[in-house]
Amino acid sequence: MSSSHQGHTAGTDFRPARLHMPTLRLWYACLPFFMRRFCDVSEVEVPAADLARLKAAADERLVITPNHPTNTDPALLFALAKAADVSFHYVACRETFDMAGGLWGKVIQRLGAYSVVRGTSDRESFRATRSILSSPAGKVVIFPEGEVHSQNDTLLPFHSGVVQLAFWAMEDLRKAGEADGSVGLLPVAVRYRFAQDMRHPIERSLQRLERTLNLPSVSTKSASDRYLRLRTVGIAILETLEQSTV
Repeated sequence: MSSSHQGHTAGTDFRPARLHMPTLRLWYACLPFFMRRFCDVSEVEVPAADLARLKAAADERLVITPNHPTNTDPALLFALAKAADVSFHYVACRETFDMAGGLWGKVIQRLGAYSVVRGTSDRESFRATRSILSSPAGKVVIFPEGEVHSQNDTLLPFHSGVVQLAFWAMEDLRKAGEADGSVGLLPVAVRYRFAQDMRHPIERSLQRLERTLNLPSVSTKSASDRYLRLRTVGIAILETLEQSTV
């Protein structure tokens, strides 16, 4: 009913995955409410052909590499795993495990998450990834951009270590005598769409920014005018920052 990838020295700061299927099934049942309540996501759409492709790869070893526009993205990957009826492991930044006094960390460990200290050679985390990917049908979600950047249609440069982890896992498989063992890379594109007319919220946000910066505020209806106003706000912020550094 449950599995874990541990084998790490006690007393380290690493948080291993402790995947617990009853907890995962409960999480899946609560996921739609959680996304509506805390993520402001009303629905997750996965193209039928893509879902069929993932289901067909249920027995394969995969590194799943989504883009990372928002902090909501992990919930969407859980929704994808639920839709495909496939279990994933998830690499999460170490500080996430300390949220809510560490309670949140204990929960997500049972959902298949394990920690990595960003910007370091986290050997414990790397070993966990290699162990999972060397296991039958092992699948790990890693955000190759490494951080949230709030851009829906652009990407940050990918960290090369993500692909290296896949090669290391393949080396482990060769050493274990599995000459044909392979690890695939599965890119996933996450893209958000507003489900309602956002012109009024955008207008209100622009007016708040303009009031804060003592800029003239004139309600506009066209997108091009709003863009010009946003540019004016950006220039005003940049000028303020430059003055503060002089």
